[in-house]
Amino acid sequence: MLWRSADGFSIYRERFSLTHKQYDIAVIGGGTAGLMAAEFGAQFGAKVALVEAQRLGGECLWTGCVPSKALLAAAKAAHTTREAARFGVHVGDVTIDFAAVMHYVHHSMDTIYHQDSRAIWESQSIDVHQARAQFTDAHTLSLDNGDTLRAKYIVIATGSRPQIPEALQDIPYLTSETLFDLTELPRRLAIIGGGPIGTEMAQAFTRLGAQVTVIEQQARLLPSEDADAAAMIAECLEREGVTFRFNTSVEQATETDGVVTLHLQNGDVVESDAVLIAIGKRPNIDKLNLAAAGVDVRDGRLVVNDKLRTSQAHIYAAGDVTDGLQFTHYAGWQAYQVIRNMLFPLSAKGVMETVPHTTFTDPEIAQAGLTEAQARAKYGDKVQVTHLSMSHTDRAVIEGTTDGFMKIIHKGNGKLVGATIVGANAGEMINEWAGVIEKNGWVWHVITKMHVYPTFGAANVMLGMMQFRKQFADGIIGAVVRRIARFAL
Repeated sequence: MLWRSADGFSIYRERFSLTHKQYDIAVIGGGTAGLMAAEFGAQFGAKVALVEAQRLGGECLWTGCVPSKALLAAAKAAHTTREAARFGVHVGDVTIDFAAVMHYVHHSMDTIYHQDSRAIWESQSIDVHQARAQFTDAHTLSLDNGDTLRAKYIVIATGSRPQIPEALQDIPYLTSETLFDLTELPRRLAIIGGGPIGTEMAQAFTRLGAQVTVIEQQARLLPSEDADAAAMIAECLEREGVTFRFNTSVEQATETDGVVTLHLQNGDVVESDAVLIAIGKRPNIDKLNLAAAGVDVRDGRLVVNDKLRTSQAHIYAAGDVTDGLQFTHYAGWQAYQVIRNMLFPLSAKGVMETVPHTTFTDPEIAQAGLTEAQARAKYGDKVQVTHLSMSHTDRAVIEGTTDGFMKIIHKGNGKLVGATIVGANAGEMINEWAGVIEKNGWVWHVITKMHVYPTFGAANVMLGMMQFRKQFADGIIGAVVRRIARFAL
C-alpha cells in the first residue's frame, strides 16, 4: 500500500512491516481527548493505535471530574442531613466516616472505568498499547515496552499536570493527582488557589468537617468567572465556615511534626495539617522528545494553530495538552475536530473563544458565552442584561434552594451573547442557553419552546420572557402589534 507522508515523500508500508507496527493514526494519551480521537478515527475506517502510559480514562476519570464530583456528592449528603430540620425532618448528629467516603469515591471511578476499559476500546478495532511513547522521527514512536509504531498521522493528547510553586516544593503537599488517595480527613486544610478545583474542594472538605483556608493571589474567588457569581459563591462558602485570604500568596513554607506553616506575602501565617495546591496546570510534553519530530515548542507549550495542527502538518494536538480551556467536553469536541481536519477537506476551527462550563459548588455556577464584563468590553453600550433571582423561581422555592440568580447578556434586539446561572442544577439549565449561543440565536428561541412545570428549566422561560416583554414594550414591532390588537377590542 502506498503511503504518502506530509512532505510528499512516498514510501511503502511493506518496507517497514518486519520491524514496525503500521497505523493510519497513532494517538498518544488515553484521556478524554485521546479516547475520543481514537474512537472517531476507527469509526471512519482508519487503523488506529492508542498509547497510554498509565490507566485509560485520564485525568477526568481518575483525578478530576469523577472523583471530585463523587466527593462533592458525599459532602452534600452530609450538609443536607444537617439542614434537614428546616423541612421538619429531625435527625441526630451527623458523623463522617472518611474512609467510607473515599471508598464511595473510588467505587464511582471503578464503575465508570468499565466504560473505558481496554477491552471496550479493543472491541472497536483500536490497538491499545500500555506503554510510554516518545518520538524518534516525525512518523515514528518508540514505546518503552520495546515496540515501535509508525503512523501517517499522530495525535498528541497527553493532558496536563499540576503546577507547583517554588515556595511549596520542599513540603508535603497534595494535588488533584494525590488528593483522592487520602484515607484520613485532615483537621486543617490549606488550599492554594481559588479557581474551580480549589473552590469545589474547599466546600467539600468543609462540609466533611475540615477547617479550610483558601489562599488566592487575586482579589476574589474564581477570577475567571462572572464577578457577581463568584461573590455569591464566596458568601455561601464563608457561611459554611471557609476562610479566605485574598490578594496574597505563599512566600515561605515549612513543615514540623506534620504541621505545615505557610508564611504569606501579606504577613499572615496559616497553619495546616495538609496543603492542596490548585493553581493551574501545565502541558505534559516533556518526555515526548518532540525535537526528534520537528514539533515546535514555545515556553514549554506546544505551538498549534486554530485547526489544532502543530508545526508538523500531520501531527495534531487535542485536549489539555494544547494549554487552552481545560474542560472534558471541550477535549472531546477537539478530538472530533482533529480527526475531521485530518481526514476530510475544508478544515474546521478547533479552538473556541468560550466554552460552556460549570463549577460544581452548591449552588453551582454555570456559564455559556461571554460574561457580562466580557460582553461590555466587546460590545460596549450595545449590551443589555436581564436578571432573575432564584427566589422568584418556583422550583427553587419548593426545593429550598433560593441562593442564586440567572442573567442573560444580550443586545437590544434580543441577540444572545452570554448567560450566567448560579443555583441548583445550573449546569443542566445552562445547556439550553449554550445551544442558542452556539447557533447565534436570539432569546426568543428559548421562550417559544414549551417547558415542563415545575422544573428548574422552566426558569429559563421566565427569564427569557422578561427580556422579550421589555423588547416588545419598547420596540417598534411591539407598538405596531398593539395598534393592530386594538382593532379587535
